[in-house]
Amino acid sequence: MQAKVAQGKLAMTKVLEQGGSRSDALNAYYSGAATQKTELVDVNKGINIKYHLADTNVQDLFNKNGNLKKYSS
Repeated sequence: MQAKVAQGKLAMTKVLEQGGSRSDALNAYYSGAATQKTELVDVNKGINIKYHLADTNVQDLFNKNGNLKKYSS
């Protein structure tokens, strides 16, 4: 979490140093500090396995977006 905030601050500072507007700097901060859904799904998968809420076989049933994979019979 702290790394994401640091990335956002770095991106914002870079824009301001290059003469960008405050609005551009805030947009750079939001982009730099953003967490993608796929990252959250991956972290959740690891926590579920670590704390025995689900095993690896169950977690492998889900795709990178957290949806159940579709299998054809």
